[in-house]
Amino acid sequence: MKVMMVKKNKMDTETVLENIYQNQIKNKEYLDEAVFGNLGNYEKQNKYPALGVYQTSNPSGRLVELKLGVDIGSTSSKAVIRFPYETFGPFAVPALDGLQADNNPYYWRTEIYEAKGGTFTLVPSKRWFRKREEATLHKNLKVKFLIKSEKSSDLSTKPEQEIVHLIAFISLFMKQCLGWMAQHNPQLKKQNVGTFVNFGFPAKNFEQSNSQRVFSYCCEIALELLREDKVISETSILSVWKERNQSKMQKNESFQIVPELVGAVTGFSKSKESRPGKYFLLDVGGLTIDSAFFGIRKSPDTQLLNIGIYSSSSQKYGSEIYKLAGKMGLGDDGFSSVFKKIFCEQVHSTYDLLNHVGMEWYRETLPTFLIGGGTHFKIYEDSLQISNVSMAPARWARKFEKRKISQMNDLEYSVKVDVVPDRLLVAYGLSFSEFDIPEWYKPNQILAGVAPKKFDLNERYVGPEQT
Repeated sequence: MKVMMVKKNKMDTETVLENIYQNQIKNKEYLDEAVFGNLGNYEKQNKYPALGVYQTSNPSGRLVELKLGVDIGSTSSKAVIRFPYETFGPFAVPALDGLQADNNPYYWRTEIYEAKGGTFTLVPSKRWFRKREEATLHKNLKVKFLIKSEKSSDLSTKPEQEIVHLIAFISLFMKQCLGWMAQHNPQLKKQNVGTFVNFGFPAKNFEQSNSQRVFSYCCEIALELLREDKVISETSILSVWKERNQSKMQKNESFQIVPELVGAVTGFSKSKESRPGKYFLLDVGGLTIDSAFFGIRKSPDTQLLNIGIYSSSSQKYGSEIYKLAGKMGLGDDGFSSVFKKIFCEQVHSTYDLLNHVGMEWYRETLPTFLIGGGTHFKIYEDSLQISNVSMAPARWARKFEKRKISQMNDLEYSVKVDVVPDRLLVAYGLSFSEFDIPEWYKPNQILAGVAPKKFDLNERYVGPEQT
């Protein structure tokens, strides 16, 4: 892949990064690169029909509500299970040995294996390897999906392979998560469990995109595969896809699509660091960086917390893009100029917004939390410091000050960790019931002087009826 770079000004840098993003579809890899996981535990967690999705053994008993927060990442995926009306949980779902990303027990590799016959699995069989049967490892699932789905407008036709692969991963990942929960608490297999899933998805300024619409369709197909307890294969996926197009499937109202920033900020609002004030959150993924300038305050009437998103951004400048750009000769200066523009514009637009409605503004430090798998690249933190220098003379300046998230309230870890896995923040936030999420208001509501409303699923989420 070659990209012409004439001048390294801001526009040229952004064009180069867009070209890199568009060329992220890589060739498939074969089984000799496989990392074999714990096949025994995988099959144990896979043998049970999906908890709360497949018909339960005791449908007439008291309903036990299960909320599953799913964060599908470019390189790793995370899940948190919560029982909002029970005395146990919430739980961070551990990844099986061999399926862990970045050597963390709660980060699952976002990849699948496909056997010669078209059957998918998260753990390859060693028999495939010994006999050298043709089996394929599919990686970069989210990256490939986003690129393809941006241009996929007709859902009535046969889906692209990249879309099929993501559906397969979502199905298998959820089944493992629910299977782990059934193993962890065997009594649940005898109860009337109802599962509701919140899927995170990148969204700039909370708008709906074509990719988001396709992703919602994929989630519906994945849940239907689990409801029917089908073997996850290309054949079964295409069959259910066809049924969905022919309106032969019953309407699925057991999931919603949530902007990842909503999950992250909700998770932060429920962490030990949450208190009234203004904050900046930067989530660095493999493909995108999502950032939000937000405020937490108490309602003068109810004394309950509410959250205001003053400005937000979702850009295709994640760590994988950064690594490839470096290999192509794009230095950190080019990246920093792009990031500085994004961060400073968010602070400036927040100042203008709050000044317009008469809210106070102080030139004080802005507590800044960096999460995501790409934060170990110093370019992101360094760009915040460069932004501090750049905007220092301005009357609207705020100084980014890095902080750490020390603990997510009540989250249970079955595998002990020395450091809080902060990349669980999005899945943690997504696991909350809509009734436990604080009131929200967005920039347009602030400008219009609209009072915040209780979290409205139909208004803020994208559901199956909108596909």
